[in-house]
Amino acid sequence: MLRSAARHHPEIPRWCYVGPDEVSEARALFGDLAEIITAPHAIAGIPAESQVFVPKLFAPTLPVDVIAYVDADAIFCRPAPELWDVEPGKVNVIKDGAPNVLESVPPPLRPQFAAVYADYCKLPCFNGGVWAMRTADFRDLPERYEEAIAKVRFDSYHPVLDQPVLNAMWQPNVKWLPIQFNVNNLFDHSIPADARIVHFTGGKCKPWDDRYPRHEPQYYWWLRHGLNEQNPMRLFAAKARVWIITPKRLIGRQYRRWQEKQAAAR
Repeated sequence: MLRSAARHHPEIPRWCYVGPDEVSEARALFGDLAEIITAPHAIAGIPAESQVFVPKLFAPTLPVDVIAYVDADAIFCRPAPELWDVEPGKVNVIKDGAPNVLESVPPPLRPQFAAVYADYCKLPCFNGGVWAMRTADFRDLPERYEEAIAKVRFDSYHPVLDQPVLNAMWQPNVKWLPIQFNVNNLFDHSIPADARIVHFTGGKCKPWDDRYPRHEPQYYWWLRHGLNEQNPMRLFAAKARVWIITPKRLIGRQYRRWQEKQAAAR
């Protein structure tokens, strides 16, 4: 992600949050791609093993007027200056694959979430992996998040809980950007030709893992925009794999959607 961000937005400073024990390794690995920082303190109400998932909450405390947060498993495919064009008091967000906010909550924790945030459960859900805001409006985001978590009193904490909780906190302030700014849920949706950011959500592994299916369209995008592959033959071979398997993929996609409708009807 950092390399693709530097390629398309070299003028914008970049920071990367890592764990306290990973600072030296990250600095050696990333070089001048980003300034390596750690969260200034733990977030109350979140167990120690899950603190690694919430340093994003400190992004509004960085020394800039506008920040854009992007998950590490996303890549920039072309410039996205509109992401930083944030109106005062607003948060730029992009739709998630979940149909509504409640569906993004892990099933065992939904009753507790719904009991507190019932008004937000059926609203469209934004994805928590790409968003932008004016820092002056949300410098106390860590404290606001702690209050939101405390209200629900979850029996346990799940790494994906930050998304529905942020949805409950920000829904009155969101400005929706087109899906091109955070193309996610890739195994069920096509990638627009003019995608700005591709976000590798879903699946059991990421495209840089050897187990990732190389016949999926998103692998081609990783090869071309993540690895910045320039060899036309390698790009053509990747495209060919996608074309060959496409009929099977489309049938499988329709079958999964049919299964979801059947389950919802029960």
